[in-house]
Parts: sequence; structure tokens; C-alpha cells
Amino acid sequence: MRIGEFSKRNKVSIETVRHYIDLGLIIPYKNGAQYEFNEKCQKEIESILELKALGFTLNEIKSIFVYETLGKLSVNEKNNVLYDIFDLKQKEVNRKINELVDIESRLINKLKYINTTEIQKSFNLGIDIKNLSLLSCIKCGDELYLEDGNIKNNQILEGKLKCTCGMEYSIKSGILIIDDDFVKNSDEIYNLIIEDYIKETDERYILNLRKGLDWTCNELCKISFKNKVILEIGTGLGFLLRNLYDNLDNSVYIAIDNNIEKHNYLKSLIERSSFKKNIMFICTDFKYIPIKKKSIDIFLDYGGSSNYWFDKNDFSLENILKYLKEDSYVVLSYILFKKFILSNPIKKENRKNFNINYIKEELNKYNFTMISDQKSDYLNKPSIYENYFSDSEEVYSYLYFGKR
Repeated sequence: MRIGEFSKRNKVSIETVRHYIDLGLIIPYKNGAQYEFNEKCQKEIESILELKALGFTLNEIKSIFVYETLGKLSVNEKNNVLYDIFDLKQKEVNRKINELVDIESRLINKLKYINTTEIQKSFNLGIDIKNLSLLSCIKCGDELYLEDGNIKNNQILEGKLKCTCGMEYSIKSGILIIDDDFVKNSDEIYNLIIEDYIKETDERYILNLRKGLDWTCNELCKISFKNKVILEIGTGLGFLLRNLYDNLDNSVYIAIDNNIEKHNYLKSLIERSSFKKNIMFICTDFKYIPIKKKSIDIFLDYGGSSNYWFDKNDFSLENILKYLKEDSYVVLSYILFKKFILSNPIKKENRKNFNINYIKEELNKYNFTMISDQKSDYLNKPSIYENYFSDSEEVYSYLYFGKR
């Protein structure tokens, strides 16, 4: 019979049959350019499938076939060799069974631990009293004073911050809210979304994200965070903050986002961590940050601007410069397009923000000195969460570490 009929009869692919032929496990004879398979070939493939089902590798099966072929008529010799091979395999299987039983036992104990362990809140995170010295009014720039504050362990959990010019800002559940008009509410359950995000997003996109976070943390850890004030815009679900958290001793980390629910979610995670760090959550638009001028040592924009530019075009790095000290560091991560298609939902006037040449021109314009930079791999597979591009477009990330 021909290879197609042979493979169909034995429920294996033609490619698999060819592989067995290449290994010498099946030896058909050739009729011109075609292989012909006889009953001997049928017995060979039946033996292969049986031995595979017993756990033998193809190389081990090859050895068995060699002994069976070369040991013909030497029954005792052949049987002794085959006995040793099968005995060795049985011992290997028993060892694996014992290993799997041990793994199962440890998994059961882990499941019991996870099921019975309830992670309690370790502390309340609010606006640290000492952080008031960093804040200023977005209208006049004057200092703010606290009124009607609920303070616990030097953390302002509820209250109002006022300015002599009449501006007033609220602190709710430990988060400073600059203007309710800036607040974006959401009913999404973010712990479930992260699980779903990982499942639904292209593996290469996740890998790019992981590589970017790893590169960013490695670069930042070259400088000391001690007594530094760090500002991140577009904190979101806090992927960068989470990876930097263990290094934030004796520093202030200001997390800016206009999504109050993301802030609440991230803050609740931090409050269940083992060690308390000085994290200040501010809910506001990027253009209205209540921080004093020249007070920031490290500025982080890990995709915050790019996400902002999907809808708006009225923000740039220039809006941040006034907050930065003269010797400050910046870490920037931008989403960029290799090309746009006409139907892309990003407005045409916004698209320059996704061009690497424009981004580099902007960085040069503001006199930053590059320490290092990196481009990610190109991607062209969108997901339900990363749906700002189509499979006809290629996107990538550009990461930049520099100093003023």
C-alpha cells in the first residue's frame, strides 16, 4: 500500500511515517519514486505504537528493533538483552510514579495552604503627613493645608486639603482627588482582569512586557532611591510599581492616574504586603498634578503618555519638566507604530506621537542625555485588551533611560 493509505490505516500523519522511515524504524521498499508498505511495515508500526504507549522513546525503540533483527535465531541472547531493556524501563516508570506521588502530595499541601490562608490588611495607606510639603495648588502654586482630617499612624485617610486662593481638594480612602471631573470610574474587577489578560493576550506581547519591565528595573536599580521623590504618570494596575516596590525604602513614590478604581485596587494590594513604603496615590489628569516645582528626582512614564494619546493630544513631556529637578532621571516607555492603516481608530493628528523619529526629536529638544535605550520586538497580533492596532499593523515599544 502507499504512504497515504498506510498512515490513514494506522491513524498517524504522513509526516510521522516519514520520520519513522528516516530513523530506520520502518523500512518500506521503493517502487520507483513511491514507498510501498507491506505486512512487515505494518508489524513494525504496531510495535512502535505499542512501545511508545509503554513509555519508550524512539531511540530506545530503535535499539529494541536492532536487537530483534540482529538477534534472530539467538533466542536466549536476544531475550536476555530485551529483558534488561524492559526491566530498566519498568524501574524508570516506578521512579517516575514515586516522583509524581511526591509531587501530588506537595500540591495537595499547597492547595490546603492557599485555601486556608487569608491575607489580611497589614496597614492603612493614605497621604503621609510628611508628604504635604511636596504638594502645591494646581491653580496658584501655593502650599496646601489640611482641614477635617482623619489621621491614623501619620496617614491621612480622609479629609480636605485647602489653599488660600480658595481651591479645595479631597482625600477619600487615602487617595488625593484633585477634581471629580478628572476621575474616571470603572466597575471592572481588576484581579480577574489580570488573570484574563494573561490568558487572552498574545504570548509575544506578554514577553515584550516582561522584558521591558526587567530592563527598566535593571536600569533604575543602578541609581540609589534613598531620599528620592519618584513620580509615575499612568500608573494603572501598577506593573512597574510592583516590580520596584522592594527597592523603595526611604523614598516617596507618587502614583498618578485618573482611574480611581485602579488606584483603589492597587492600594489594596499594597496594604496587604509585608512592608509599608511611602506611596502617595493621586487621582488626576496628567496636566494637573499638585506637586511643587523642581521636586521630582525620578520621573517614570511607562506607557502612560501613549495611552493618553490614544484619545487626546494636549499633553507632552513639556508639561512635566517644571516638576523635575535639574539633575533628575527619566525612564520613558512609548508604544510606537511601524506603520498605520487608514482605518486605525487613533486620530490622524495624534499619530505623530507614535512615531519613533518624533519621540526622539522631542527628547533632544528638552536636552535629556541618554544613558541607554531599547526597542522591543515587533508585534502584529492584537487582543481584546490590546486592541489599538490590527493584524495589518506592527507595533513595538521604545524604552529610554536618561538624565537632565
